[in-house]
Amino acid sequence: MRSAPRCHRKQPARREQFTSARSTRCPTPTRQQAQESKTCAWSLWISPGPWGRPPPSTDESSMQAWSVRINRHPHGQCAFTLIEVLVSMAVLLLMVVMLHGILSGSSGAWKLGEANKDRMQNARTISDFIANELESALLPLNRTSTNSLQLVVNPPGISAAVSHRDSIFWQSPLAVDQALGDIAEIGYFVRWDTQTNPQNPRAVLCRFFVNLTARDPATGAVTANPDFLISS
Repeated sequence: MRSAPRCHRKQPARREQFTSARSTRCPTPTRQQAQESKTCAWSLWISPGPWGRPPPSTDESSMQAWSVRINRHPHGQCAFTLIEVLVSMAVLLLMVVMLHGILSGSSGAWKLGEANKDRMQNARTISDFIANELESALLPLNRTSTNSLQLVVNPPGISAAVSHRDSIFWQSPLAVDQALGDIAEIGYFVRWDTQTNPQNPRAVLCRFFVNLTARDPATGAVTANPDFLISS
């Protein structure tokens, strides 16, 4: 019964002693000091570069100067220098030039391939057309040789101006107008075009085709074609 009041009297003394010891050992910081400590800790945490190195001494003046120097370069306000911008623009320009060269070369190669493809297709079409017409060539009616078809090179009736030319002519039953017969004269020859570019004449392959008959445009009468020169 006596110990209870004794303990009740000593509790305020202990509480006061604990409160005084707490106030002397851990003083409560002000709002400005707390904000500065948070700012310094945040600056140290986000500055891994040369600003994040520890100061030479750990006294209060060095820490304050170091925190001020760190806070002058916050992480959100960093920017590129003029030299870095110029170097990046030069690298980007070089990449654009290289890409343009690659695309130009690819486009030129594709166009050249397409041109060669069209040229080969045209040559194949022409050779097939000439081969089909040669298959239907007829033997001359008044021929000296009755065994095979012989092509005459430089017959005596032609002039020297047209001798040894790249040309061939024959008869074939492919006449368009068959009123007097189905025989037509067919041939191919090379004509040199000197009008377009006299300095560099261009060889042009021409086709010769003459029907056996001719029609008068006014009356429509059918007559023998005077241009039909191959008779035997």
